[in-house]
Amino acid sequence: DAPSQPNAPILYYLLVVNGGSVYNGTVRSHTVTKLTAFTQYIIQFSACSLYGCTSSPATQATTLESSPGLIASPQVTASTPRLINVQWKPPQSPNGIILNYFIQRRRTVQAIATVEMTIVMVNSSILSYADNSVQPVSFYEYRVIIQNSIGNSTSSWSRLVSTAEDRPDQAGPPTLIAADSSSLQVSVPVPGQANGVIVSYSVMTNTTNGTMTDAPGRMALITGLEPFTVYVVFSHVCTRAGCSLSDMPLVAMTGEALPEDLAKPIVVQTNQTSVRLQWQPPTKPNGVITKYLVYSRSVCPQPSIIRGRPCTVGQDSLRYNGSAQQADLRQLTPFTRYDFRLEAINSQGNATSSYSDVALTLEAAPTAIAAPIVTQVETLEAIDFDVDWSNSFSYNSDKFESYTLLENFQQLQDPLVSNLTTIVRLRNREPGKRYTYTVRLRTKLGSATTPNGIIEITVPATIGTVKPNITVGAATSDKVYEKPGFIIGVAAGGVFVLFLLAVFCCHTPSKRKVRSQLSDEPTHYSPARRERQAKSTANRRQKQRQINNADQFWTSNTVALHTPSTDADSQVQLLRKNSQLDIIPEQDWDPGVEDVESRSQPRSRSTSKTDLAIMNTFQEFEGSTLKDTHL
Repeated sequence: DAPSQPNAPILYYLLVVNGGSVYNGTVRSHTVTKLTAFTQYIIQFSACSLYGCTSSPATQATTLESSPGLIASPQVTASTPRLINVQWKPPQSPNGIILNYFIQRRRTVQAIATVEMTIVMVNSSILSYADNSVQPVSFYEYRVIIQNSIGNSTSSWSRLVSTAEDRPDQAGPPTLIAADSSSLQVSVPVPGQANGVIVSYSVMTNTTNGTMTDAPGRMALITGLEPFTVYVVFSHVCTRAGCSLSDMPLVAMTGEALPEDLAKPIVVQTNQTSVRLQWQPPTKPNGVITKYLVYSRSVCPQPSIIRGRPCTVGQDSLRYNGSAQQADLRQLTPFTRYDFRLEAINSQGNATSSYSDVALTLEAAPTAIAAPIVTQVETLEAIDFDVDWSNSFSYNSDKFESYTLLENFQQLQDPLVSNLTTIVRLRNREPGKRYTYTVRLRTKLGSATTPNGIIEITVPATIGTVKPNITVGAATSDKVYEKPGFIIGVAAGGVFVLFLLAVFCCHTPSKRKVRSQLSDEPTHYSPARRERQAKSTANRRQKQRQINNADQFWTSNTVALHTPSTDADSQVQLLRKNSQLDIIPEQDWDPGVEDVESRSQPRSRSTSKTDLAIMNTFQEFEGSTLKDTHL
């Protein structure tokens, strides 16, 4: 507008912008051009006359916004294989308030650029961006887009930046090809993203040290593994920048093998005919144990009451077949020593333990297991039998009391109190007759009777029948003083001494008197008297044989055999009262048996019956003493 008080004619107007004259004229309006967008200016207007100029107060004015001006391309740097830093500067002419920056990226593969992709929008106050979504071994370009309220402006593309190699990505788990008890064969897949040049394939298993196994050609054979064990196997793929394990493993189990480290079974309880065992599975079952086998065997030495009976270790006998870890083994023999062996079985075979500690079953009553063995012994004068029951009983304890021999179901003799006696010789049996023999064993825990042992004499009845005799056999011994030769020698020496004493007594009246008091025989022996004495003895024996044939019962000198004594005189007195005493000829003596009753005729007529009784008593006394010592 014109000044309110011009005070003189106005010659021109002057327009000054930011201290610079942009207009001089008489028109009171003017358009100022070539201003910068969104810029504040100071404007002042002056009116001039001949007398000078007068200026108005200064006024401030700001130009409007416009699209941003050009922006320089960003600076890019690949910090790692998976990180690129992008930086830029604001435009020289923002032409308004910068609202946002947009970062665009494109990837170049084999010199072909992909479509641009806006990856992020950042606030106007931020002039950098870290791009961590890039891939290793890749080429990238970036540019920046600036935006205000009027429009935007885009920079040019940055230089091409490449990322380095990195560890592989997306490595898959191995694939199982084959397995046995100690190895696994697997295949390693190619990773989904190599991130470089693959330099090696391998696998890692979850052993103590994390075993690594190379996989040339992507095939690996893992060895030295434990049987029937679960393993976790990872793929292991490497580039020059590093290695990666697969995210998911292969879970595989090795095959079964023979069980190992099986401990011996433990005896926890014993009875008369059974034993209870317990055991543990093998330390290394190496598979699924499907069953256990338990074997028993008898062992040596056994607690046998028969002196000198041979002992052999028994064969293994299967007693249990099942899957439990304990068993009651039944049907064992009482008073017998056993040991036990265990087997554990899986699909590949079995493991065998050592033998257990020896277990002794408890005592029980005896049992008969076989009939006595009856053997016919033929001589020129008579028929003899050997009755052998050495293998007829299972004694089942050491509480022996006696044997009783039965002939045709009648007791044949007094019970034998020696457990060494297992053979009896029966003399002078009748031809053409059938005989049945049984033996009864008695212990403190009970008794047992054998089945019948039957024998029939088939020889013609031409042999005369004489009084039957019994010979009792005893088990042999390895001691010198129990040998038959030793006993015979001692007996022979004793007989010789007694013979000298008898001769001396016969020629001395006082001695003959004493002798007549001890015997029913006369002190003087004429030939006629001897003949009468022989006939009397024959008649007495004939009567005795008839009695034996009637009731099948007769006695023997069991007292002399089985009554231990150290007093030889008392033995002699007992024998003098026994009217049935006979002497067995020396040529019929068997070193494996001991005669209880002799044949009908004495061996020599030159020796008196009393002297023969003393001789026989001495022999039997010595044998009985040695046997009692042995027991």
